[in-house]
Amino acid sequence: LLETGTEMSMYELDDGRKLYKLGNMELFAGDGHFMMKNAPAIQEEDYLTTINDYRARVRFQLSEQRDGVIVREVFTSWAEAARTLEDRDEFGKNYLKKRHYKALHEALQPEIAGIDDPLEKAEAIYRFLGSKVAWDDELRYFPGQSPDELLEKGSGTSADLGIALTALLKAEGYKAYPVLISTRGHGKMTQQYPIMDQFNHMLVYLEVAGRVLLLETPVDYQPFGSLRGYSLNGYGWIVNEEQPVWINITPGNDEFKLFYNLDLSGDGALQGTVVATYQGISASGERSLARQYPDGKYWNNRLPEGAEFQDLRRKDPNKASLSYAEQIQVRYETAGNVVNEYLYFQPVLFSKFIENPFKLAQRHYPVDFSRPIREVTMNTVNLPEGWEVDFIPESQHQVLEGEGVAFDYKAEVIDRQLKVETRIEINQLTFQPERYAEMKALFEAFSEKLTAQVVLRKP
Repeated sequence: LLETGTEMSMYELDDGRKLYKLGNMELFAGDGHFMMKNAPAIQEEDYLTTINDYRARVRFQLSEQRDGVIVREVFTSWAEAARTLEDRDEFGKNYLKKRHYKALHEALQPEIAGIDDPLEKAEAIYRFLGSKVAWDDELRYFPGQSPDELLEKGSGTSADLGIALTALLKAEGYKAYPVLISTRGHGKMTQQYPIMDQFNHMLVYLEVAGRVLLLETPVDYQPFGSLRGYSLNGYGWIVNEEQPVWINITPGNDEFKLFYNLDLSGDGALQGTVVATYQGISASGERSLARQYPDGKYWNNRLPEGAEFQDLRRKDPNKASLSYAEQIQVRYETAGNVVNEYLYFQPVLFSKFIENPFKLAQRHYPVDFSRPIREVTMNTVNLPEGWEVDFIPESQHQVLEGEGVAFDYKAEVIDRQLKVETRIEINQLTFQPERYAEMKALFEAFSEKLTAQVVLRKP
């Protein structure tokens, strides 16, 4: 399979080779030899799945095995792949035959006794598994142990936990199947041919209470029915012999808000409170950061150089929820610069887009956002006595054609308080390279607003 991210034109040559062309790039293919000419250099940049998705390549898959007499075909279709996986002791038998999950299922019973609501019971099963065994942080699509072996060992890969979760849900009468995916960093998948090594992670498909949920590897901070950012790679394949179909993986919205309440002194120091709130996938990501860094040192990378934070407070850091909040106290001694009778300072201290993420002059591959994003900052700065506002940046509203991306910037002074509100919304997930220039320009304009300075003057 030729994978370039863009379709190439194909020509038959007189010597039997095939020539694939895209602009002045050429790929010659024939008799086990492949040659490319004028292939463009590939440079890393933000907002793509993995750079390997955009390397021209030829992918091979074993089609049959021969021992001299018998020919064994290998995964000739998705239906055959599902049938083979379900038939294997190491895969399908682990959730289709009770002898592989009997002890785990028996351990579950006290945890779900008396729960009648199907959705509540499904979540109880999910939480039970996450409490009984630990995920070892390894992503796998093929299990290495049975559910009962997982219970005995106490830890396993995402595939081990996925198979165990499928087994428990099926045992309790739910319609559940393993779903194989490739994470964003592992690369995009092809649906044309059953290539197994394109997968590296397992989710679980669940039908419950008239809904379809995709379940991540159970851990105590993971919201039930929510996916992690790296799993948002377009689609996944259900391992089900009766209906081995591909399903779309639809991302939810992601919202990040920052509320500043700061005091500015006459010598340019800023101090006060910053509250950060998260809704959606980033909430579980921030909870994971909070568990990994209880001291909150990741804020050192978010605030400007010279700014210090203290008194970090978190709301329900161990709760599995799609909402999360943190509050810090900030002191930034060198926020402002006093020159003669003027004081210059930047009121917006942090945004994920304070620096334009798009730096290349030209881009040869799409911009790929994993999910819709909405970021809002609301800044209140109490101005020092004896100073008057000399200049504030103009308000601005800018929209990318088609309304896939839009931002707003508004600054005003009310009763000795400077109020600056910024907002950016990304609603379209993929932008082709031909739109890169206007995309880059919009984010550059937003970055300029975020870093714009306010000027005060002493009368």
